[in-house]
Amino acid sequence: MMLNDLLFDIERDLCRKPGFWMFLKYVFFKRSFQTVLLYRLRHLLSKKKYINKVNIFLDWFSFFLTSCDIHASAKIGKGMYFPHPVGVVIGKGCIIFDNVTIYQNVTLGRRSVDIPEYPTIHCGSTLCCGSVILGKIEIGENTIIGANSVVTENCEPNSTYVGVPGRKIRNA
Repeated sequence: MMLNDLLFDIERDLCRKPGFWMFLKYVFFKRSFQTVLLYRLRHLLSKKKYINKVNIFLDWFSFFLTSCDIHASAKIGKGMYFPHPVGVVIGKGCIIFDNVTIYQNVTLGRRSVDIPEYPTIHCGSTLCCGSVILGKIEIGENTIIGANSVVTENCEPNSTYVGVPGRKIRNA
């Protein structure tokens, strides 16, 4: 399953620029792929309690390499794409469905230390740079969250939200 998800992640990005050399460049030098690869490896290992020390090292290495903090317990679907993964924070209980694009400095997490409620991002959504989504919030399918928006309520599918707090400006 992990291998299928990784192949789908590669295919999603490489369909724009196919070729063997682009594949090698993508796998070895593209931070967006390295971010997803290390997350998927850590997620797989987090289910095995006896490999905890390896997972702790991979967590540190992942942050060192990609400057992005994705908790190993977050659930991320296939086709995840980070054009610029620097500064992305994804909390422990976040659920992200397929084909979601997340730009730099996006934060997905809980609103309070006392309440472990995390956001759910549905298929095809785009979270632009600097957006913040906290608490038990659902972002509908194909929704765009604008740059530096703070979302405090559920978002309808096929729409665009901007501002602080995030407000709907149009249907897609």
